[in-house]
Amino acid sequence: MKLATQNESLQILGCVGKGKVNKLAEIVAGVVLAGEISLASAISSSDWVSSHEKYGRNR
Repeated sequence: MKLATQNESLQILGCVGKGKVNKLAEIVAGVVLAGEISLASAISSSDWVSSHEKYGRNR
């Protein structure tokens, strides 16, 4: 059984069909790596902490 919304999303990414699982894995890995780099950059420049203090999320 295919779920319509999930299938449509995979089609947009070009990840539907045989042999496309590696493409999806590469996309997921790229997104995770980008998030890690962004987080590391924010922490190292102290923007991460200042943003939390600015918006009152340190309480």
